[in-house]
Amino acid sequence: MSKVGKLAKAIKILKDKPHLINQITEHDSVYKELVSNKFGLTNGLPVVKYDDIVSESHLPNYLFLDGGSLITDLLLLKSLAQNTEKCQYFEIGTWRGESSMAVADATDKCFTFNLSDEMIAALGHDVNYRNQMELLCKNNPRITPVKGDSSTFDFNQLDIAPNLVFIDGDHHFDAVKRDTKKIFDWIDPASATIVWHDYGNSPEKVRWSVLAGILEGLPIEEHQYLFQVANTKCAVYSRKEYAKESLAWPQTPSINFSIELTTKRLSEK
Repeated sequence: MSKVGKLAKAIKILKDKPHLINQITEHDSVYKELVSNKFGLTNGLPVVKYDDIVSESHLPNYLFLDGGSLITDLLLLKSLAQNTEKCQYFEIGTWRGESSMAVADATDKCFTFNLSDEMIAALGHDVNYRNQMELLCKNNPRITPVKGDSSTFDFNQLDIAPNLVFIDGDHHFDAVKRDTKKIFDWIDPASATIVWHDYGNSPEKVRWSVLAGILEGLPIEEHQYLFQVANTKCAVYSRKEYAKESLAWPQTPSINFSIELTTKRLSEK
């Protein structure tokens, strides 16, 4: 089919199904162009080597199911919590609770923030989906659950001054930008660390819509403190000094992991 024919076919499809225009305007290539042209980050954020920032190797809870974080993502959070004095941890987006369970024992305060059951039901999710929320952590006395919509909730009313924040909620550009700005206005940037999940579709592939949201949500002078942690899907804001390098694809591995797995039925807890 010629280019003119393809264009005519595309126009007809959009005429019949105008909602598909969102798939064009929200395509990741649009955000890659924005990040490249506006911020000059053609390859994404600079990278910090995994073992320069992650010191922990034990993870007591991991489910190997959809929607969760990589093992390395959770070990990053756990290491950051252990290395944050009087850690007060706050996360947006908990899913089954692997992230909060990874850090809880290393924190003075640990808060999770999620939509209420009613809000989740209003989005069309059934009771089985709703029952997955906070599955691992709902009975942990060290973890304080908070319900609400991050677009309207006033975080200042909470009894926590977070110095470690994990943003893993809505990953659309507008939501990442909004959550990033709200969190940055709430924390003390001189001492706090922010971690964004799904900055990468994989440890080697940038998710440009999320990066665009991060960059637009932060003051431009703060961009110098952003980096990706190698072997994870996480971007980090921290004023601590780390050696950084450019992202290259494909990456040449600098470390190798040795993994031993044990299993335990959840009913045996």
